[in-house]
Amino acid sequence: NLINKFNSRSQHIPGYIYGDPFFRFFPIHIDENVNIMFKGKDIAYAVKKFFSNIGMDIDNIYEVSDLYIRPGKYQNPIIVDMDRKGDVRFSVNSKSNYRGIYFLLRTVGKVVYKANVSPKIPFLLNELPDRGIVEGFTMFLTKYALKHGFISKIIAQYEEEDEQIRINICDYLELTEIIYIRQQLALANFELNMYSHSNLTNLWVDSVNKYQLIGKKYINEENGWAMIDSMVFDPFSSISELDGFLIQNDIEKIVAKQNLNSKNLMDFFLENLIQYGNRIDKKHLSKLMK
Repeated sequence: NLINKFNSRSQHIPGYIYGDPFFRFFPIHIDENVNIMFKGKDIAYAVKKFFSNIGMDIDNIYEVSDLYIRPGKYQNPIIVDMDRKGDVRFSVNSKSNYRGIYFLLRTVGKVVYKANVSPKIPFLLNELPDRGIVEGFTMFLTKYALKHGFISKIIAQYEEEDEQIRINICDYLELTEIIYIRQQLALANFELNMYSHSNLTNLWVDSVNKYQLIGKKYINEENGWAMIDSMVFDPFSSISELDGFLIQNDIEKIVAKQNLNSKNLMDFFLENLIQYGNRIDKKHLSKLMK
């Protein structure tokens, strides 16, 4: 019902009213409880605790990383692999809201992946792994943490635990995933066609209209693509994001087939998905699914 309600509204309400100029998330004001439940909570601690609960100690990584907001700090996450032998550090702005917990889980998932690629592979041969697989891995872990109640139980330590917290997170996660995929589709269509298209304004408006279902007259910024920072520092990231959503589904099927739970999840990933670095590809995922 909420999805139907959203679809009927999206053609008639400008994206900027939602407080999200690129319309990447389901409007938070429709369910402000999703943000209220994180207010005042240390989400950096919550994410570290989640990874501890599934058997991954990241204390050493946290000690050398930059986790919290401060004036003048760069807003986007940065991950630095110091030696491709496990010394991985990162910088984030941990914000106590839904989007903060979502992207922090995604970022730390990438850090865990990079930190655990096998050091046995010689440096020159230890190429970066398939990015789509890394994105799919982080998307799976993020969804797993939120939908299975890990995060809701951790943040509820300060108060009486409420199952409604997990339900609210799950509902919002599903709605946001739909919106986020649509936004990445619009961006991917723009990026793939921008070099052969004579009018970038029209290309952007057509992409947003087709994939994000926003009426052309309600698009707030006709050159919105120019304000998306990934266009400069991470071009074509949308392709990897979309690839990641498909691979996330494959990983979910593998986890179900292997009957994996929180106690053996990371051990399986370390053995079958992470440690071989660039030698893991989509064919390997297909084999694991059989």
